Amino acid sequence: MNIFAPMIRRPAGTSLLAIGLMLAGVWAYLLLGVAALPSLEFPGAVVFAQLPGANTQTMASTVMAPLERHLGRIPGVKQMVGNASDGAVQIQVLFNFGVNTDSAVREVQAAINDAAPDLPAMPSPPQYFKFDTSQIPVLLVSLTSTSLPPDKLYDLTDTLLQPAMARIPGVAQVQVFGGTPHAVRIELNTMALAAKGITANDVSNALIAANVTSPQGTLSNGRSQMTVTANDALQDPAEFARLLIAVKNGAPVRLSDVAKVTGGEQDEYQAAWFNGSRTVSMQISKRPEANAVATAEAVRAKLPELRNLLPADVQVTRSSTSP
Repeated sequence: MNIFAPMIRRPAGTSLLAIGLMLAGVWAYLLLGVAALPSLEFPGAVVFAQLPGANTQTMASTVMAPLERHLGRIPGVKQMVGNASDGAVQIQVLFNFGVNTDSAVREVQAAINDAAPDLPAMPSPPQYFKFDTSQIPVLLVSLTSTSLPPDKLYDLTDTLLQPAMARIPGVAQVQVFGGTPHAVRIELNTMALAAKGITANDVSNALIAANVTSPQGTLSNGRSQMTVTANDALQDPAEFARLLIAVKNGAPVRLSDVAKVTGGEQDEYQAAWFNGSRTVSMQISKRPEANAVATAEAVRAKLPELRNLLPADVQVTRSSTSP
């Protein structure tokens, strides 16, 4: 029996069937999801350890080396990458594909416990987390400015852009780095304090008393009620400098008389650069079930709207971080 005979006898039907199959294929192709990072579970873990005050060499020799020695004894370890920095250690442990992740991380915990006698005294024991490909950023957005200081740029990013990005469908997490919030720094002059007969505790108590926000009562007209709150918190260095610390021999002593008051970032050692300029950046990660390409396109589509809310000299640059 010739199976091709009906097709030869009915060429019109055969042509329509071929066209139908072609249209179905085109439609299926358009609906096909493309993900640069498919939803795969890679068996692995990341181990973190912190020892504040230790330099990189000390962290590598006294913390990272013992941990790597014990982690390397776990069966099925495919790759192990360690990174030591001042006060911190990070070790990525990847297992052979097919190894059960839950059993692997139990082995990691056991190795950390075995390494405890070889480790120095630390504020907290080493911690581990499962390796999750969904947490790999799919897009990096950098902000630079020629007029705004890093702390102001960070405030704009953290209060304006980060919440807007987090509401985009498919976005799981938005991490802001490259800066820290605004802070006022007070450097006490010990000689001036001694000359005035004032201690550091006196200054501390005056600062605490000047930055208290407390309820003042309520207002009511019989049908509605409102709570009254007075916010006397100091905001800028000039206000702190004028703060009255004490009265000595009938003369007021202000903070500027016994300290140097400046403004800046909470952590002046956190910084990032983009094309040679200070920048504050956002790392955007997708949800595990979301499509990486669709999520990145949704973020790109939202950026022009957000640019209109920023000062004119703030430049927004995006780049993909997916392989």
